Amino acid sequence: MLRRTALLLVLITISISSRTHAQSKDNSPEWKALQFLIGQWEGVEYGKSDTGTGVRSYSPVLDQRFLYVRNVSRMGSEKDSLGEGKEDWSFFSWDKYREKVIFRQFQEQGFVYYYVLDSMSADRKTMTFTTERIENVPNGWVARTTFIFNDNDHFTEIFELSPAMMSFDKYLEKYWTRKKLEGDNVTN
Repeated sequence: MLRRTALLLVLITISISSRTHAQSKDNSPEWKALQFLIGQWEGVEYGKSDTGTGVRSYSPVLDQRFLYVRNVSRMGSEKDSLGEGKEDWSFFSWDKYREKVIFRQFQEQGFVYYYVLDSMSADRKTMTFTTERIENVPNGWVARTTFIFNDNDHFTEIFELSPAMMSFDKYLEKYWTRKKLEGDNVTN
């Protein structure tokens, strides 16, 4: 009888603990700040060697536990309308045990970036993610992506790289505008 009672108490504790951790995803300021991104976006990108355009969507998936990102960018001049295309898929998630937002980006070139949220400003308008690991890149390289939420319909994204823990070098700066859907003619 004592064993059953002890087992029951352990199961109840695990159940309560699991619910608390599962709910923390929805209640964390970091996870709430990312909800700003949900929707369709169009952007202009400025790279080290070229400029380009992009389209991107952010949508909650799998019982809203993940934020899925699909990005298609095209770098190149207007004269070269084909340009260099790039597609990537990303997922944001909440690691309940580390109490951190994790950002994984899968690029068609074969690179996979494993970011963790390093910092968020007090006003929740700037979030900086730094890689813990990058697949298919020599050891020592680190990437950093910063999101700056400018207003309800605009954000800036800065992508930086650092070889062997040296100083970061800005590689891309992107300016995103929320895409207005048909019927969104309301002005504020």
